[in-house]
Amino acid sequence: TEHHPHKLKEVIPVNTISLKFLLDHIDWDVFPFVEHLKTDCEGNDYNVIYSLGDYLEKVVFITCEITDKISHNNTPDISEFLHYMIDGGFRSFAPVALGMTELKLVNSRFVKDVKKYNLSCETLGL
Repeated sequence: TEHHPHKLKEVIPVNTISLKFLLDHIDWDVFPFVEHLKTDCEGNDYNVIYSLGDYLEKVVFITCEITDKISHNNTPDISEFLHYMIDGGFRSFAPVALGMTELKLVNSRFVKDVKKYNLSCETLGL
């Protein structure tokens, strides 16, 4: 986009798999939840999270980039996204402030597990 110009030297096709495909192949009896899903998808973060479908309820923490329609034309509205997440049982894990670039959410279904297993949404700066 005009706000994030990228200079490409060449385009190389790569094989990909969807997040849903990956989640479809997890043995949920062995791994009952996903501790942390972090996205940085250049304006598609909300769409990636929407694509989780029923798997959304199995994620404890979600960290995603906050994007707006000004810098990314195809991104859903942030207020619609927040309502979707609240309806899905999530709440903000960290205060939301003007100028933030990241949104941290916790799934209310796992509040007891967060304490019991010392779960965290912190990353090592990656």
